[in-house]
This record gives sequence, structure tokens and C-alpha cells, in this order.
Amino acid sequence: MSKKLEKVGAFPITFDRGTQEGSGIVSTYVGPAKVGKALLEVHVPAGMALRGFVVDEAKKIRAGDNEVPAQFHASRGQHIKRTVMLEEQRSIVAPKYPRNHLKLLVPLERGGFQIWEYGLVVQHARMFTVLQQTYQDICFRNKQGKVICPAFPYWEDLLSLLEEVFTGRPDVQSSVHYRPRRPEDANGIPDGQARVQWWNCVNGIGAALTHTHETAKIHWKDVHVKQRGTPRLIALQEGTMVRYQALTKPKPYGHRPSEFRLQARGVHPLEPVSS
Repeated sequence: MSKKLEKVGAFPITFDRGTQEGSGIVSTYVGPAKVGKALLEVHVPAGMALRGFVVDEAKKIRAGDNEVPAQFHASRGQHIKRTVMLEEQRSIVAPKYPRNHLKLLVPLERGGFQIWEYGLVVQHARMFTVLQQTYQDICFRNKQGKVICPAFPYWEDLLSLLEEVFTGRPDVQSSVHYRPRRPEDANGIPDGQARVQWWNCVNGIGAALTHTHETAKIHWKDVHVKQRGTPRLIALQEGTMVRYQALTKPKPYGHRPSEFRLQARGVHPLEPVSS
């Protein structure tokens, strides 16, 4: 019989409009990683429209934590919670992705929306909480009046959630207004360098565009930064230029092949890293 996990801490935050309008990554060092279970909790003030949800490895969405259900009170707002398990594997204590975070869907005007992630991350045996806006996009209505989102055409669970969120909203634009984004230009990127396209803190990976117009995966363990004083989360901001030592073929993720053809090794940011 497995040993019951002790509680290692509760990490509450308040998600207010000031946070919503911010940019970048907000991380906090909370101590050395140890085996146990932690509670993530997001307090959403009354009157703020927001949906909290979690996903599994197959990207199936469910509304909350089975162990700690979300709570709602009209006058006091809502509390969205998730229990995160930290277990030791190969002498490393860390939570498993995607079970280390919860997601927050914030509807905006004219079909716009943001997805934020609040999670628990372990790097070099150091534990951090991190809040990051990972997406901002727009959904539309097709000729049949159904909500569609060109950025997530095959994520059926998210499309169903967007349909619920935007039901009765007349400001959602028709799909005739959709304009595809232009591909990112790699001109001007020197050989041996790349420009960060995105970074996901709770997964610990990002993507960068190389001078050959190819996209390479970057893992946080391949990023070399100097740290002094209080430990800081290793994370790269979108648009940051980096230098890499080599491009290799990435290893498969479990039984699934990697969605990347290349992985950058020996990555050094050419700009200050702040998180």
C-alpha cells in the first residue's frame, strides 16, 4: 500500500483585473521540493467572468478538482482549486505535467479570450508557483451560428467550453472577418541563434525560430542562466534572442513522438531573463 502523502503547502492567489491586464510571467520561489501534496487555489472576485478548468494527458477538459471541488458564491466570487501531487521518481521530486496546474479562461469583448495557467513547477529541486498568460485569441461564429476558433480547430472540448462561455453574446464576430496570421519571418536571425516564439512555464518547454525558418524545441534544462541570491524560475520571454550550441533530434515524449523535428541544446539567452 502506498504511503499517504502529507500536505506540503497551500498556494492561494487572487486573480484580479490588474493581473489580467499584465503581461509576462509571474513566478514565486516557495522552497525546496519535497514529497507530498500541494493545494493551488485561485480566488476570482465577484463580478469577474472567468472559467476554471483542468485537462488530462489527452487534453480532455473537466471543470475542477475531484478532490477539492471549486466553490462559488455570488457575493464573494469563486475559488478554483486543484491538488498537485509531488512524488519522487528517479531521485527527483516533481509534479507531473499536466497535473501540476489549472487553467483559467477569461472571456473578452467581440469573441476574444485569454487562457492563463497557474501551476507548481520544480527546477533543480526548487519549487515555484507560476502564473502565465499562455494564449490570447479570438473565436467566431460560422454560418450555422456555431462558435469556432481557428487557433484550436481540433480541440473539441475547448470549443464546447467557448460555446458555453459565449452563449447569448451578440458581439461575437462572424467567421467572414477571420484573417489568418502571417508566418513569422526568420530574416535577420544569425546562424547559431534563434528567436523565442513561445514559452510554457508549467510544461517547461518553448519553441524558437531558427535562421533556416525551422522551429526548434527548447527545454528549460538546456537553458543556461547565471543565478544569484533568491532562486529564479528558468523561463524565456517571447521574442527573446538566444544562442545555441547544437540542434538535435528530440526524444519522444513517453510513447508519443515529439511534435518537433529539432531541439536546441546549450541555449544561452542574449537578453536578460526575468520571471
